[in-house]
Amino acid sequence: MLSAQLPESELAVLVNKIFPLLKKKKFLGMFLYALFVLYLSIPSFQIPLLEYSSFRVTSLMEQRAIQHDLMFYPKQSWINIDKVNPDLLKAILSLEDETFFYHKGIVKKMILQDYINAVEWGNGIFGIKEASEKYFHKEPWKLTKSECARLAAVIPSPLRHSPISNSTFVLRRTSLALNRMDNIILFPRK
Repeated sequence: MLSAQLPESELAVLVNKIFPLLKKKKFLGMFLYALFVLYLSIPSFQIPLLEYSSFRVTSLMEQRAIQHDLMFYPKQSWINIDKVNPDLLKAILSLEDETFFYHKGIVKKMILQDYINAVEWGNGIFGIKEASEKYFHKEPWKLTKSECARLAAVIPSPLRHSPISNSTFVLRRTSLALNRMDNIILFPRK
């Protein structure tokens, strides 16, 4: 019997009570099983939608909206990775993960595109397009190398630091990014 294999827990007790009833009514059991499987697979139905959507709401965006009593929703504008200054990508990778493109797995370029469009750069500022316009009043492809390094510098704590401030934290991390950026090769051939 299936339920005898489960350790004593609330789930095992529940299965012990329900299993005999389901055995008597096989159709009901199959229906409930199919419903359960469908319920568990619902998130996978969103994958194609996420791939073609130009706006994605992250849990952090929802958290920020709740913190502000839903008076505003964080702004985000989706932008293709090819419309971003490559120095921004180099700056981020130099501070976050220099070996990013050498990991095995999913197409690393899509992940990076999702990241730069969803990362928080200030209170309610999500995505590189919003950040570059807010802090430097320009489009992401027009950012200078120094501006890219400053944006990357604040990623670990964007609510405490601003890319346009001259705090010790921002200056130190900006300098670190500028020194490492030339060693980053974007989208290397394997």
